[in-house]
Amino acid sequence: MENRISIDRRPPRPSLVSLHKSSGEEDDYDNIDSIPKDMSFTILDAIAILFSIGSFLFDIGTDVAVAIVHYQNRNFTYFILTTCFILVPTLVTTGISLRWSYFKTDKQEQKKYFQYMVYEDTDAAMLRLFECFMEAAPQLVLQIYILAKGPFNDKDYLMVIIQIVAVLASLVSLSWSLVSYQRALRMSLPDKTNLTWQATAVQFLWRFFVIAARVLALALFASVYHYWISVVCGVHWVVMFTWIVSMKTTFCESKIEEIGYNIVLAVMFIFCYFNPIDNPTRYRYAAFYTFMFLENTFLMCFWYLNVEPYLWYRLPAMIGHFLSFFTGIMFMVAYYLLLHPTGEIKFFRNPEDDKCEEARQQDARKGGYKRQIQNGLWTTQGRMLHPRPTVPEALPSFNSELRLSQRRHNVRNAQLVEKINSISKGTTV
Repeated sequence: MENRISIDRRPPRPSLVSLHKSSGEEDDYDNIDSIPKDMSFTILDAIAILFSIGSFLFDIGTDVAVAIVHYQNRNFTYFILTTCFILVPTLVTTGISLRWSYFKTDKQEQKKYFQYMVYEDTDAAMLRLFECFMEAAPQLVLQIYILAKGPFNDKDYLMVIIQIVAVLASLVSLSWSLVSYQRALRMSLPDKTNLTWQATAVQFLWRFFVIAARVLALALFASVYHYWISVVCGVHWVVMFTWIVSMKTTFCESKIEEIGYNIVLAVMFIFCYFNPIDNPTRYRYAAFYTFMFLENTFLMCFWYLNVEPYLWYRLPAMIGHFLSFFTGIMFMVAYYLLLHPTGEIKFFRNPEDDKCEEARQQDARKGGYKRQIQNGLWTTQGRMLHPRPTVPEALPSFNSELRLSQRRHNVRNAQLVEKINSISKGTTV
């Protein structure tokens, strides 16, 4: 009887799916540190992307329209300021994007696992966030300042309408940029559940009302104390920058870049809080919003006591500011107690949890914050804001995986050839 042993000379292709399984389980797709098997692009995700693009274009379009109106009315100071608030943030974000692109041109390193695509969306959301707070936020203050400085006559009706629309567009753009980044960030973290549409809506309203109160206080104060607003924002920025540095953020690889990142983040902190590190936020939120409330109250009281008593919006603006601020805080509390994806947030935190969290953060700093793949699973020792995987140490390339598979295949074929030779010589193997 003839012994036939077929030898498969085709090298096996490395399975993408197998790279996301644990070594001991066949279908462990939904492990806490692996990307889920049923990951899908939902209608909500499509709406979120379209809304982000639409709000960006609408925001820029209204700002350009306002600049044109100022130019036509020969208000050249307002025209220059409005134009600068459009161009400068665009140049900054373009520079950041080019810097990222410069370090991503290695073709070999582009052949990584498809999980990298998740991080690209986070990069885009981060750029959008920076652009919003460097363009839309100053535009908000400027346009409200111009409206408060009035008066306007019937001929200025169209201009006032355009400015009001620009203010609302900037508010929506700012609020949505924060929510959009939060969604993108949670998507990039394998042990995080993404936001539901209810949580997305409530978080948007929280940001909208808190930012509205903040820019109203800044703009009205600036309408009376023109140059002192620079001092207020400057002092606030210094305090926030010092606070952020004390948190020891680890977003960038070099110290200089980290300082630059902290500088931009401190600008955002003039208008709202943005969590720069991954640990419990309730105490930092409480400290920030207490500080902001006292500062806003100081600004509004100085404006109210020194503005003309006959202004029709004097009392409504005062009431509207506090109503908007506390409405935003109520939405924030509702989000964390009822709609947060973890679903286990309590109003008062257990001190033992704080000790465990502190120990986790210390261990994370010893081991580094970089995401790695171990035994086919994504792992990270303490997540930082927007964790960026290292290359090529943290992840093997497809080529290295293919070479390993080929070596194993060649060994098996060599063993089969040896077995055939032994059989042909009548030797028992």
